[in-house]
Amino acid sequence: MIIESDDVTTAAFRLPPFGSRTPAAELVDSLHANQTWKSLLSWDSYARAAQLHLTLATSTPELDLRVLDDDATTAAHLAAASHIRHAAGATMLREALAMVFRIPEIGKCLRDGLITEAQYKVLVTDTDLLDGKSYCPDVDAAIARALRTACATGERDLHNLANRLIFEHDPDAFRDRHQRAKRQRGTRARPLRDGMAQFSITASAEDIALAMAAV
Repeated sequence: MIIESDDVTTAAFRLPPFGSRTPAAELVDSLHANQTWKSLLSWDSYARAAQLHLTLATSTPELDLRVLDDDATTAAHLAAASHIRHAAGATMLREALAMVFRIPEIGKCLRDGLITEAQYKVLVTDTDLLDGKSYCPDVDAAIARALRTACATGERDLHNLANRLIFEHDPDAFRDRHQRAKRQRGTRARPLRDGMAQFSITASAEDIALAMAAV
């Protein structure tokens, strides 16, 4: 199907109000503006998710707390509202609470469009070992300052930035995280369709390499 739109012919769908003579700079600016709005919308969604958690924790629950705690109840609401699985709702809640209680300054970088939601998620994971640490606000502020002055856009850049600043405040933090990770080693099996099943292993990189070689 051919549709006529201004002075440009498009196929199957109608383009936004751009013509063939729309300057490339205008298109780039509009893409940048869209990304900024997406970051702001992500920040707003996280803020609402955190507020929902607070509301459910301080009001009479609609669900029996003997079955679901506040986190699980909030995750269930988020999953239903966002049309995602419960596990994804739980992840969204974790990221929302991190933005409010652990890394609010990094959260402001998301609000201001300096980082994307995907980049924010990386920093949530990389700063998880800051929970309960007295220097957490200092690292949060330092990372935020770096994001506002440097161009750390790649995932590796963000990892290096967070790790460097955390190491400056607490060199032992990475050893503690490694010990926690070791305690999470294990295996998991789940059934699939057609008489198949999936088997997964969480272990050190060296052990996984040996297991893959054996397979």
